[in-house]
Amino acid sequence: ISTLSSSEVASLVSPWERLNASVNSGGVVNFSIAINELKRSGDSAYLIQMMELWDGLYPPGFENSHMTQEFLLKDRVRIELADALVQGVRNGRISGNSNAFVDFAKQKLASEDDFVTSRAILILGGDHSGNNLELILRELKKEKEGTYRAAVLALSQQCDIDAIDVENFVEALKKEEVRAFFHKTWQGLDSHRSLMCGRK
Repeated sequence: ISTLSSSEVASLVSPWERLNASVNSGGVVNFSIAINELKRSGDSAYLIQMMELWDGLYPPGFENSHMTQEFLLKDRVRIELADALVQGVRNGRISGNSNAFVDFAKQKLASEDDFVTSRAILILGGDHSGNNLELILRELKKEKEGTYRAAVLALSQQCDIDAIDVENFVEALKKEEVRAFFHKTWQGLDSHRSLMCGRK
């Protein structure tokens, strides 16, 4: 398989086939699309392969791909793998802890790529260890166009903050669009928090 467009990758039969094609095409965007589809598929088996990719190994079916260590070490590829694996640990679909993935995300908060930074923020938000709140708040306070939405979403899923905390956070923000987005997102995720945090 040579270079494929996003639509051509999407036309392939299985998520794994699409993931392999994305690697063969060298397309990081296609890789992200394929990873997200695997996460939505509900198939836990893919997490074993994700772990192998994270470790720089080649799962069955990838022997003839054009995947290289250089590709696997791209920040956008690695942050997608970290995101998938953190979710797998949180949902009990893989054993162990998410420390390595969370540590990688912390390092990438300083990335100049807003996509990578946003994914890193969401990983910290999804970790739910209670240790990342200050880091997420620091990113929110920057009110940066390309990353503030991720910070708001990450904060709006936390079990350790309440509506009073949110008002204090919002009060410290300068941009009205960020303040409005925080209010809207916090309210919109109320049911999600109630389910996830066991609140009534």
